Amino acid sequence: LSIHEVTPADVLKEIIVIDDASTPPLAKSRTEGEITSHRTRILRHDKPQGLIRTKKQGGDEATGDVVVFLDCHVKPRAHWHEEIMSQISDNNKRLVVPVITALDVETWKESSALAAPGKKMCLTWNADFEWCNDYPGPYVPLMSGGLLGISKHWWQLTGGYDNGMLSWGGENLDQSMRAWLCGGEIVVAETSFVAHMWRDSAKPKTRLRYKIPTDHVRRNRLRAATAWLGPWAEKVRGFPEFEAFDPEKGTLSLGDMTEIDDFRSRLKCKGFESYLERFSDLYEGTGRLPTEIYNLREKRTGLCLQKEKKHDLALRTCSQGSELQRFHGANRNGEGKCCSGIALWDYRLCLEANYMNTPLHLGNCATHSRSTPQHLRIEGGQLHWSAGCIAPASAGLSAARAATFKHGGSCDARVSMAEKGFHVRTQSEPYMCLSGGQSELLFTKCDWTDPNQLFTPRNKPGGHEAGSGQQIALGNPDDHQCIDAAGGKAPLGYECYPPSAKNPNQYFIAQEGDPLIWERANGPSTCIDVASSAPQLASCAGTSTGAKRGQRWQRDAARGGTMRLRDPEANL
Repeated sequence: LSIHEVTPADVLKEIIVIDDASTPPLAKSRTEGEITSHRTRILRHDKPQGLIRTKKQGGDEATGDVVVFLDCHVKPRAHWHEEIMSQISDNNKRLVVPVITALDVETWKESSALAAPGKKMCLTWNADFEWCNDYPGPYVPLMSGGLLGISKHWWQLTGGYDNGMLSWGGENLDQSMRAWLCGGEIVVAETSFVAHMWRDSAKPKTRLRYKIPTDHVRRNRLRAATAWLGPWAEKVRGFPEFEAFDPEKGTLSLGDMTEIDDFRSRLKCKGFESYLERFSDLYEGTGRLPTEIYNLREKRTGLCLQKEKKHDLALRTCSQGSELQRFHGANRNGEGKCCSGIALWDYRLCLEANYMNTPLHLGNCATHSRSTPQHLRIEGGQLHWSAGCIAPASAGLSAARAATFKHGGSCDARVSMAEKGFHVRTQSEPYMCLSGGQSELLFTKCDWTDPNQLFTPRNKPGGHEAGSGQQIALGNPDDHQCIDAAGGKAPLGYECYPPSAKNPNQYFIAQEGDPLIWERANGPSTCIDVASSAPQLASCAGTSTGAKRGQRWQRDAARGGTMRLRDPEANL
């Protein structure tokens, strides 16, 4: 109704509604007269086909010169169609997206609830997308996918959507690359407004009424990346969420890619490098394609800055391989070039400080805006902020130790069962317990009341080969964070995979009194233990004023001919 009411009769040829096996059938909710008077055709599937194949059928069935895709939960504003039609009339290889605002589902009227209307999205390196409405100019690097206009000519020429995709997700990446790499373009119609219902857990009417298999979403995204990103797809495959699609070790497949290969060859599509060149101001100018990646090490302690749970930061044992410690320059500066800030690689989160003497934290990168809280630079061995320098909060650091893997099952840390889960505790002094409060797993002072030190076995994976491993939830199972082996690099906290993924990195054996064993498919038995903190020996060095920093020690708690050696600078 809302589309028919605001679209002139001489423009609207037909409305096609695809009923993807709804219960009850949509046709029964309206009279034949209502359907006909609104120029509507309802096509029904006996079995659910999913959003992508449903939209593909709708686009193929459409008879108009321009095909506009709209979600069912939208309401266009008056004159919404005018710029879309004008833009496509000027270039029939052009895809056009409207400005997306918010819809109040109680009144079915446009709402001002959305602070920033959606216009543009940008591709991330894990074949996902994020809003980047502040990207200047009319061109759209990546469509959101739900609302767009396309000429019937370009739809037929490019094949519309990938027939090999399943259910939902990733089709916007595929269609965006088809446009930009094969001779088309995507622009935003700044005068076309469409109100859209956004999901809100506090509003029951907006809740999802159907299931979206996460395996399908990941498969679609990786399938699109494999089809269009060329050698850059190897970067995408390096993310843990795609391990199940590893051709040698994985259990899932991307399916046949022949159809996409045929389209790409027929249209003489360019390589992904042309996309990066077309949007060099986005990728090179904002640090999305950095020239270098580095750790940030605090010289006095030798510890590195690391992302913790959510947006917190802490100093931890340095690891060049940890994705939680890799940083690079980011955000445009006043000259429109990179870089005015520092981002965490692969996360699109930037270092941010709001006031003096407040904690440094991570915030969503202000890629194109000049965000003062994110103005940080490395200069003269110091991390400068716009109003000062970044330094450790105090000299006294936590006595936490990193968790690591040891081969052969000879770990000192053992499982201790509790009423609602279990703890992992060392058997020798100083007694420490495994803690999952951060993305990095740590051993800290045991505290039986600390929920971060309680681990909960999740469901057993059906059909898993060994049959004895389980996913282990960190702290509150509702947070959906599990212990992950990260391919054997180091145990960490990561999003729990669905059981159907059977991801081998998330299956562990926990039995009373035994080490916590990673159930790996091949290789020696591997368990989680405290990382060694033994000091390294080095040649003695110093000056006339005293020992070299790092070699200054004090006797502490001397007793019975023995003593402790304390580092007076770190107080450890």
